[in-house]
Amino acid sequence: MTDLRVTIPRSWLTAVALVGALLGAGLGAAIRPLVSALLDAVGDAPGPLRAAASLPPAWALVTLTLAGLGVGLWVGRHWDRENGTITVTPEEIVVHRVDLHRRVPANRVAGVFADGGEFVVLDDAHREVLRIHSERALAGRLRDATTAAGLRWLGMSDPFEDDFTTWVDGDEALDEEVQALLRTRRRALDDKRLGAADEIRDELASRGIVVRDRDGGQQIRRCRVP
Repeated sequence: MTDLRVTIPRSWLTAVALVGALLGAGLGAAIRPLVSALLDAVGDAPGPLRAAASLPPAWALVTLTLAGLGVGLWVGRHWDRENGTITVTPEEIVVHRVDLHRRVPANRVAGVFADGGEFVVLDDAHREVLRIHSERALAGRLRDATTAAGLRWLGMSDPFEDDFTTWVDGDEALDEEVQALLRTRRRALDDKRLGAADEIRDELASRGIVVRDRDGGQQIRRCRVP
């Protein structure tokens, strides 16, 4: 059975950690002239920098290299947790990350595409059954996993891009229930209640309204409902 997992490669995470270590080493090598320049320019320097500059040069280099490595590991871990894992098989698509676990059976998948930094799954009514953040650099891997599993890949952009319009509160073309859902979703996004916003997205999809977030607002398009 084809089973392809798309996640941030370990080599990328290692590279992030090494970049952090290199930046820390660079800071360690330059810490004394940097603090001296700050004292001359503004009469002060942050306490941690002054403390590092007071160390013997070799100790400052080691300490800041390790600190940079620690920051790099933290950034990589956050990056990895944010993207999680997308597993594609001929039977299903499964998303697993710290804040989300979703499963879409293959019989609901009519097409898959990347929309900027998002991974989107459509059903046969052109509704979005899944739209989640996914690192742009992973789009090629998602394409390969999708096609290897025998699912339909629709490309690196939204095939319905031209159908979206920016939602304006009070739009008379939408019924009041849809308007209320969009208002509630906007409040959920403002409050960082992403789970609630996703639930409302699903409710809107059941009513034939696809919604996505762009430039601080909500964009919508209509689709047919079986």
